Amino acid sequence: MFDLLIRNAVIADPLSGFMGKSDVAVEDGLIAEFARTLPAESARETLEGEGLILQPGIVDARLALSLKRFDPHAAVKSGTTTLIAGASSTGCLLKGLAEKSCGLTVAILKTMLPGENISGPNPTAGEIEAFMETALEEGAFGIKLLGAHFSLTPEATGRCLEASQKLGAWISVQAGKTQSSGTPLERLEEVVRLAHGIPFLLTHLDDFSDNPDRTAALLEAHPEIITEICFEEPDECLLPHALAGKKRSDGSFLIDFMSSQDLTADGGSVLNYGWTLMERRILTPVEFARRTALLPARALGFAAKGFIAPGADADFVLYDPKTGKAVHSFACGRPILQNGVVVGKGGIVLTTAEGEDAVERHDLCAHAIPGGVPKLSRTLSGPTLGFNPTLPLIFPETPRAGRRI
Repeated sequence: MFDLLIRNAVIADPLSGFMGKSDVAVEDGLIAEFARTLPAESARETLEGEGLILQPGIVDARLALSLKRFDPHAAVKSGTTTLIAGASSTGCLLKGLAEKSCGLTVAILKTMLPGENISGPNPTAGEIEAFMETALEEGAFGIKLLGAHFSLTPEATGRCLEASQKLGAWISVQAGKTQSSGTPLERLEEVVRLAHGIPFLLTHLDDFSDNPDRTAALLEAHPEIITEICFEEPDECLLPHALAGKKRSDGSFLIDFMSSQDLTADGGSVLNYGWTLMERRILTPVEFARRTALLPARALGFAAKGFIAPGADADFVLYDPKTGKAVHSFACGRPILQNGVVVGKGGIVLTTAEGEDAVERHDLCAHAIPGGVPKLSRTLSGPTLGFNPTLPLIFPETPRAGRRI
């Protein structure tokens, strides 16, 4: 017997490309079955999803947090199940998560601050490696460079990228000013040169929207770079940005990740902004789910998250397409949001083997996986496991893609 049966929700699966009404059954924290109709008596608990869209849990690549304003409950209320959190102090953020635990999965990136937690704008390779090793031992998943606010020299930026690959640390880079860079596009071109093909997460792609064609061409030539765009104004979203609809030659969007500017009780969210894009028909719900669930899950190394199919982790959110508000969400089959109310307990911290002990000392669950930014597969091919072709499509124009195993 299933633990939970969600009935009559509209499924938006970013991996198969399917969108249609279906039932989803959950057992032992995994999606057990996915079919047009499943008998209500087959589950211990039933949840009615009529009128709601069900997609994999949202990954918010927020990346820079104010500990004073950060409210993990607000993240859960927004439909987020996984959060990438940048902070200058890994220990302080772990303490805050333990005090406000609500079922989130969090990956922490320790922010490098020249003159504060590292000597200055031109640290040596040894100092950079020591900083990263300490960050990983403290429970961080990697590091973040805030180039627009705390700039390093070009040489130091290159050393950070090299060290991240050597030590297996995730790294995100905001391409800001250095001693040799000028315009936003020149800053972007510089950091791409400095990386020498090393994969990294490029944040705030919105900074380069004034040169959409040259930006797109540069990133098309460097598919190893994972891209993120930050929502800042809920009314504007990505509408004024020429990069919003840009696609690569393989048909995938130029933007891989989405993030919110704020995660506070009165702040916006990825779902809030994405809903506006869906209403304006800039994105379909399936395309939104790919950029907020499937691709981020792949980039973080979650093999069983980011899609809806038997065997996948039961991380998903049900939201109201009329309001753009999250109604229910689940993490590994456990409810963390019910009827808009946060009910989640505990939490998981994504870390490396070096950081497990530090995370567990804060009474949080550590999930250790190999670190480092992978080369992201944006295209899909092969058999579509768990997809039932007899399920009726609501939007048959939504492109279907297969599954890469």
